[in-house]
Amino acid sequence: MKILQIVHRAPPHEIGGTEQYTLAMSRALAARGHECLILSGSDLTFPDPVLILGEHESLSITRYASSLPPRYRGQWTQTYDPEADALIRRFLTMVRPDLVHVHHWMRLTSNLTALSTEMGIPTVVTLHDLWISCPRGNRITPEGVFCSEPSSPVLCLNCAEREPWQDDQEMSEAIAFRAAQFTRELELADFLLVPSSAQKALLQKVLGGAADRLLVVPHGSITDLRRRATAAMRRSPDLPLRLGYWGHLIPYKGPHLLIDAVRLLPDPRLVEVHIYGGEAPPWYEEQLRAAAQGLPVQFHGPYKAADMARADLDVAVFPSLLHESYSFVLDEAFQCGFPVIVPDRGALPERAGEAGLVFAAEDPASLAARIQELLHNPERLDQLRQAIPASPSPSMEVHVEELEKIYVEARAAHRIQEGVVTDYPALLARAMRQVAAREEKLEKLAELEANLAGSRQEMDRLASDLAALDQARLAAEAHSAELKSEMAHLRTELAALTEARQAAEVHSAELESELAALTEARGAAEARTAELEAERAQLQSHSSELEKTLTRLREDHANLRDHLLKVRRTPAFKLQQIVEKWSRR
Repeated sequence: MKILQIVHRAPPHEIGGTEQYTLAMSRALAARGHECLILSGSDLTFPDPVLILGEHESLSITRYASSLPPRYRGQWTQTYDPEADALIRRFLTMVRPDLVHVHHWMRLTSNLTALSTEMGIPTVVTLHDLWISCPRGNRITPEGVFCSEPSSPVLCLNCAEREPWQDDQEMSEAIAFRAAQFTRELELADFLLVPSSAQKALLQKVLGGAADRLLVVPHGSITDLRRRATAAMRRSPDLPLRLGYWGHLIPYKGPHLLIDAVRLLPDPRLVEVHIYGGEAPPWYEEQLRAAAQGLPVQFHGPYKAADMARADLDVAVFPSLLHESYSFVLDEAFQCGFPVIVPDRGALPERAGEAGLVFAAEDPASLAARIQELLHNPERLDQLRQAIPASPSPSMEVHVEELEKIYVEARAAHRIQEGVVTDYPALLARAMRQVAAREEKLEKLAELEANLAGSRQEMDRLASDLAALDQARLAAEAHSAELKSEMAHLRTELAALTEARQAAEVHSAELESELAALTEARGAAEARTAELEAERAQLQSHSSELEKTLTRLREDHANLRDHLLKVRRTPAFKLQQIVEKWSRR
């Protein structure tokens, strides 16, 4: 049988669980004599869309390279790709497979089942994840809350990612159209497969009648790790409990919850945390390492599945926030002999069974309680180990045997559809509405750009004015600083002048008092002056009389002198002198 497997990506470029499963399953089918081909999407970009033929591990792998940048290729509103439609149609015509097995539509086109049906090729679909049921792809809201409600324009309008130019009407139409497209894809498939009962239950809830035909077919194992002897793994009470996480280091896988849970333990020193994984987003790795500061956490970097068989661990912890549909890392843990701690979401608790402990999804306190349970009851760890199944998953050989039966039944039951199955008129009408909406928005955008140009000119003028105002403001601030300095100086001088005025007023009062005293003294002096003037007048009068008297005395003196001279010349006077002279002897 010639079987074409269609998947969104393929090794060696991508090594996620779905990609590895598709490769391993194709190898097993080829080993059983089937001709297996793989058609995959990719992130490759070429000027013109093209299918690139290649080979990996002896398998023919054809990759679709779009002309759109990867950013637009991943948009949920662009699920139908007319270029991929045309190329895949030609590819199907050329290789003419007996059956097509669709594993994913992403990076390809949303009408893969319809294309196969149009060409009369039976189709089997495996729903590995929740992508077709949710515009966001994983049913995790922007707030980080898991959503289990059916997709609808009402519920998804404010949750689905959109471009700035996409309005509510376009978004609502895109949500409804996407749901209708994938409902039609599921209706056209001959068989619908899911790997777990949990996946089936959720898809039946969110997809409604389109998922009624889901058939649970567990995946075949893609690893074969050596199971370790249970006795060699028995933990000594003196050693810390060794917890291990491995897988993608991305927020949705929840390694941060494990670190947060360890921090909540009464004594984190009783455990060791070993984290394996590489190529984390830089911001998330920084967040993880910051959260692990001061805790017994070791980051081991990139790893291979075989490395885990040599890891010195007691328990594997997979705290995913997602609704895991199967989980190959759980297979790896059981093959290595590690019991597990998993959240109560998706297939993990279903598959863990008695070999695992279950905590409330997204709740680090609940996870801490499960870890503490093992610390308090070491024997519980032995019980979990004893419950590990010998074969956690069917071997790939057993799995492809079951797939062969389904393929044969699909070919036998395939209904030939007459006419075109893909609703091209609807696709065309929607495309025309999108073009009209884009043209209308382009016209508005042109008007806005014209207004923006005018606004920019006005802004440039305002910026120039603002620059001038800034210069004026700086000058005013400088002048204001000078005025403030001068004002401070004037205040100092005013204070000194006020003090001087007060002193002058005191001195003026003293002077007034002295002036009054001087005025009084002047009055007294003037009175005394008058008295003295009178006395002077009297003195002058008396002086005049004295002058007259003196004149008379002088005249009398002259007369006396003349008389005396006359006397001295007399003999009597001379005799008297001789007598006096002799008397003194």
